[in-house]
Amino acid sequence: MVARVARILADDEVNIAHLTVSRKKKGGEAMMSLEMDRPLSAKPLEYLEYLSYILWVRQIPPVMD
Repeated sequence: MVARVARILADDEVNIAHLTVSRKKKGGEAMMSLEMDRPLSAKPLEYLEYLSYILWVRQIPPVMD
């Protein structure tokens, strides 16, 4: 699933600055946290929210430029 999310970001020309993924057991739910060079556009963000294998999406405003 990491590659699928990365492809959506790449299609929006967003660079991943930092990526963290964790899970408690093989085949279990995982958490992915991304730091990006710029915010994701509205359409790709909506698409991520639509995907059945993604349970929760939040984009926070940049804290620094």
